[in-house]
Amino acid sequence: MNAKSVLKGIVITMMLHGYAIDAQLLPTTVLIDPKAAYLRVNNDPANNASPINLASLGISPGEILRLTEVGDWNDGTGTYRVQLIGVFSSNSVLLAQSQLNRVSGAIAAGTPLITRPTQSGSLPTDIPQDFLIQPPENPPGIRTNISIRVPLGAAFLFVSANDSKFSDNSDDSTNHFGVLIEGGTETFVSGSIISSNSISISWNTDSNQLYQAQTSMFLSSGWTNFGTPMLGVGSAIAITNSTVGQLANFYRIMRVP
Repeated sequence: MNAKSVLKGIVITMMLHGYAIDAQLLPTTVLIDPKAAYLRVNNDPANNASPINLASLGISPGEILRLTEVGDWNDGTGTYRVQLIGVFSSNSVLLAQSQLNRVSGAIAAGTPLITRPTQSGSLPTDIPQDFLIQPPENPPGIRTNISIRVPLGAAFLFVSANDSKFSDNSDDSTNHFGVLIEGGTETFVSGSIISSNSISISWNTDSNQLYQAQTSMFLSSGWTNFGTPMLGVGSAIAITNSTVGQLANFYRIMRVP
């Protein structure tokens, strides 16, 4: 197999979750009340989550945002947490705390998140439109983030701690809990033939974000990891893969939560 025949069989695809930072939207930090929820609560005198007005920040539907958790919150047991969830909405209305679908204008975006039942009564809280902003640190000491496209019709963003009871939460007085909102642009992935036996895949990255390269002979299924997760540095990184014995392959880059 020569380099020309390998090149004909290389197809590169990029998952929607890959983006890089753009300085056009100035970073904005919005402090979040860890006692406030947009999820259903039960026997839990939680506060109501405050909607973030996207237009007031110069954000329009179709734009890409990078959302990063900042600070942490005490879950009432003395343990500090960093999990943060969000949901876009067409309006600022938040219905009664006893209702499951409290965000009346909820619009799906990102990867759906399954939230836990209420601590009291084990009532379901999960809605299909919200997403995880800040998963647990992985590896320890590395704060991950999510880049996401603002869906059509979205005018507000509700954000809260990812919890099953809110009223016993408290803010960290020295490390205030909130969300950092920045603008973004889509990441570009490219491939180049190194030799008749290998290909190099490169992409621009966000700092401190883990990425996993994957390959498959079929676009719709069969994706497998190659190489180990790679830590973004705020600029392009690359990984090399062998093409020995391959007639055609698809490649993609996945963010690691």
